[in-house]
Amino acid sequence: MISVVMPAYNEVNTIDQAINAFAHHEEIGEIIVVDGLSEDGTYELLQHLDKNIAKLRVIQEVSRQGKGNAVSLGVNEARGDVIIIQDADNEISAEDVATVANAVTDENPVVFGSRFILDQECAYPSMTLANKLFTRLFNLRNGTRLTDVLTGCKAAKASLWKEIDLKAKGYEIEIEVAEQLARRSHIIEKPVVFKPRKNEEGKKIRLKHAFIILKRMWLG
Repeated sequence: MISVVMPAYNEVNTIDQAINAFAHHEEIGEIIVVDGLSEDGTYELLQHLDKNIAKLRVIQEVSRQGKGNAVSLGVNEARGDVIIIQDADNEISAEDVATVANAVTDENPVVFGSRFILDQECAYPSMTLANKLFTRLFNLRNGTRLTDVLTGCKAAKASLWKEIDLKAKGYEIEIEVAEQLARRSHIIEKPVVFKPRKNEEGKKIRLKHAFIILKRMWLG
């Protein structure tokens, strides 16, 4: 069974569509949404959806700690054989997410969905540049050959997820997950079609997060 873990914060405009797309995908067994104390009606919408979608499980943080904490909570609750992390922003389709998850095997226990294999661009050139720079630095430090270390679409066997001890609370979780999984297995990538959104459409990552990620990458 595939478990989708979806961190969510103020995603009232996209989360309904995202959850329904996953719910109608027969290969996905459960969708665990971890709400980070949203203030825009996301949690109330999730409570409504939870009554009508059997695959959906909703968790709310006790205090807002960030994406990393949401990932940890969701992974701990997941019951599938394969766990995939996916944002609630509809930037990657349910079909592509399922394709990435289905690529997880005994021979390839860790699979990331890469936005850049297909030479796609982020909503802003600075984001594309930062993603590629961080990926290059990560590869140099960890001996990997990834094209998209900051992808929000990361899948692995549940046994590997349960082994790793995640401590990051914010967006630096992407680096920590990649590091922890790379220490346990080689990572392969599958291309995903990327529909980037802009800040006014709800994109939350900002310049300050780049410095947080860079600090985590080099100082741990």
